[in-house]
Amino acid sequence: MVLGAFVLIGPYVGGLVIWSILAIEGFGGLAGRPSLADVLAFPLTGLIGYPFGALPAAATGLLVGLASAHIRSKAGWILLATAIGALTSMLILGTMWIFALTGATAAFVSAMVTVHLRPRWSN
Repeated sequence: MVLGAFVLIGPYVGGLVIWSILAIEGFGGLAGRPSLADVLAFPLTGLIGYPFGALPAAATGLLVGLASAHIRSKAGWILLATAIGALTSMLILGTMWIFALTGATAAFVSAMVTVHLRPRWSN
């Protein structure tokens, strides 16, 4: 469940993050004031994350899903997911800060959504 949720949620969030950063930097015609079309198209920009972010999201979901049974703290698990998301994104996509930020944000959101679905801590 964790792996599937990370693959479903993570790339979409990552696509939104990347597009937002590029829009702030002036890419995509958003250097000026955003138009109504820009605002309405924003939810669709998350879809661009799937071809690029599916593999890092799957790796992150698999690793944190496996580690979940050994981590009691929800906050600790979310922090671990965030760190692993940044690392896997940098390893797979490249060592640029934008990939680390995107992977960390996507993993954080995915972990927040799946924190109650993750395998529980056991002795």
